Amino acid sequence: MIDWEVLTIVVAALFTSALSAVAGMGGGLILLTIMLVFLEPAEAIPVHGAIQIASNSSRALRLRSNIDLTIVVRHVALLVPAGLLGLIAADRLPADAGRAIIGVFALTAVWFPRVITPRPSGGFPINGFIGVGAAQGFLNIPIGATGPMIAPFFRASLPQRHQFIATFATAQTIGHIVKVGLFTSDGLDLSGHLTLIAAAALAVVAGTMLGARMLDRISDEGFATLFKVTLTLIAVRLVVTSFL
Repeated sequence: MIDWEVLTIVVAALFTSALSAVAGMGGGLILLTIMLVFLEPAEAIPVHGAIQIASNSSRALRLRSNIDLTIVVRHVALLVPAGLLGLIAADRLPADAGRAIIGVFALTAVWFPRVITPRPSGGFPINGFIGVGAAQGFLNIPIGATGPMIAPFFRASLPQRHQFIATFATAQTIGHIVKVGLFTSDGLDLSGHLTLIAAAALAVVAGTMLGARMLDRISDEGFATLFKVTLTLIAVRLVVTSFL
């Protein structure tokens, strides 16, 4: 990668991490769609996962007193076996098809979220998180950023905003660790992207700190609008270029 591409991803990592710190989700999906402009899916997804480990863990650490471990333990139970199945599926997926799928997924998550995940009402059964974790483990490999799909279940069970953000970030951290581990065990060498990963990791930690300061000062509506417009533009470009 050339310097301006690395800089673009690092700046995007800063601002998308701030977005996630405020809204609890969404930044990772935007960052992945930006990274796919410069990297093949087989590289972008695990590199993105390595960066998101820093982003989510810093968010979880900052709000650690709000983590609901009863949910986290159930959610991570089937991540590894489901991820192994996802790895098999990803190995058979052409790069352009992967880009198109992620772009369509991003657009659907933003504009038609209930197509992906009907919003649970009245809470969500605690043991249901075992299945939610299995779905995330499988889709984490070919899609990469599954936050918008699983977040409604966490939000339904954790209506308090800080508790939702902390618990969701903890579950996402473990999910990304499993994802990166599976990719590297399958032979992927990330050594060529260490500079990008390190710089972007520092950026997402700074973004988390920035977002945490803004958490109680900024309206959800303003960020929701910014999120939709930005992600729509990037995702449409992703889908269009995958067919060119």
